[in-house]
Amino acid sequence: MAGLEALGYSRLESEFLYLVAMHSGYFTHRQFLDFTGSKPGRASHHFLKKLVLMRKHANTRTFHNGGKLYHLFSKKIYGAMGCEHLPSRRRHELEYIKTRLVTVDFVLAHRSFRYLETEQQKVTFFEERLHIAREHMPSRTYGLKKTTEAKKRYFPDRFPIFWDPEAPHGGVGLTYVDFGSPTLAAFRSHLALWTPFLRALAGYDFLFLAPTNRLFKEAEAEFCRSLSGERLRFSAPDVMQYFELRKRWDTNQRVLSSEVLLLKKAFGQYAETIFEPLYQKWRTDALTEGELSKALAPRAATPGGAFRALVCGASLSIFADPQGRPEESSGRAVDEQLPVTVREA
Repeated sequence: MAGLEALGYSRLESEFLYLVAMHSGYFTHRQFLDFTGSKPGRASHHFLKKLVLMRKHANTRTFHNGGKLYHLFSKKIYGAMGCEHLPSRRRHELEYIKTRLVTVDFVLAHRSFRYLETEQQKVTFFEERLHIAREHMPSRTYGLKKTTEAKKRYFPDRFPIFWDPEAPHGGVGLTYVDFGSPTLAAFRSHLALWTPFLRALAGYDFLFLAPTNRLFKEAEAEFCRSLSGERLRFSAPDVMQYFELRKRWDTNQRVLSSEVLLLKKAFGQYAETIFEPLYQKWRTDALTEGELSKALAPRAATPGGAFRALVCGASLSIFADPQGRPEESSGRAVDEQLPVTVREA
């Protein structure tokens, strides 16, 4: 922290700036107050004025409801930490920014964890301590703009990874941060990249972080399917349609000729022994469609991981608009210099 203190920041302010730079690059006034355990007032006003107006190490953007977003962009800040090339200082689109704010919320709520902050720390930890080969670690290859050289980056998403030797499941904590996306498409892509690594680990906790619990059940099912190597072969609505058609056949009700062909095909498709007891239970009104979906889900356990989902992302309230106006476009990079008006976000 000495480098940051040399730029004119207090010890506590330097610790906060370090946390933001390593995990996000973006923060809110409320996150600073949570870190310092203080209330809005002279101290936080002075810090933000010094950061944005006096030192020009960050800039800010005000949203419709008055909430403010701060971006720590200065090369001097990152240079003082020896991390000039961190992507945190670049301009980003709104979805990325939201993801990083959720990340800071999580880290602030779990400051006692020992985080593996840099790519090198992560590679060294898993390679030397847990003996995981690099070929199993998640990575992407990027081409450099000014040369034809390609660079492989490990753990490219930069989601928090932490370690606690006294914790269950080996003490390794992995996270996936969702900003509130409408589907699990990005999570599926994440799992496709991470599955070889997860299977190589002897134990871990996998935390799915999102501002609401809307996708929690689906995310857990997707996680289990990915790690077990199974995919859902049957959907509950299709099986329910088969049950209804078969019941009409079994009770000598009218069945169309086209439905007879469907039924013959279904008898072969649903020939596994699992379906007969489910059908009999459904006939007695003792099986709902939700219970059927659960029964059809893969039962194979993940090799050594435990999935947990946590609601996280209170800082996203800065984007809420009480008048119902649309928020900033997700395709626009947020990085503008505006006057600082300290207001609780």
